[in-house]
Amino acid sequence: MLVVTTLMSLIVNSEKFPLPGSTDNLTVHVPLDDSNWHLIGQDELAALPPHSIMINCACGGVIDQQAIANAVKTGEMAATDTDVFAVEPPAKDKHFMSCRNSIVNPHNAACTAEGLCRMATFSAQNTIDQFDRKLTADKLINPEVFEKP
Repeated sequence: MLVVTTLMSLIVNSEKFPLPGSTDNLTVHVPLDDSNWHLIGQDELAALPPHSIMINCACGGVIDQQAIANAVKTGEMAATDTDVFAVEPPAKDKHFMSCRNSIVNPHNAACTAEGLCRMATFSAQNTIDQFDRKLTADKLINPEVFEKP
């Protein structure tokens, strides 16, 4: 039986937690803030079986990248996959880049046909709404600067 453990922001409240030792694959999906820097480190990785694989879909700093690189290099984990890094662009000689069993992807989720279509649609609608004086602050990244005439 394959056991997949997924950490999401609804489950993890920035506190350290025990990972189930039966986890075959760990996927991480949490936003990064000051309270969860290196939420997953050497101790959490040591609880995983040697055949486990971790996929980081969160921000780079949520996982101690040196700890996971060491775990993969030493065989404590089978592999890792990430498209996010604590420092971008990552240095070619650091962490995951030197791991044989590591997949490093460009961070390009928004480059799918669906993602590009949605961004174009939202952008066009926001432009129309602004000209029609219907744009609302909740559509902005920085609503504090929004002034409705």
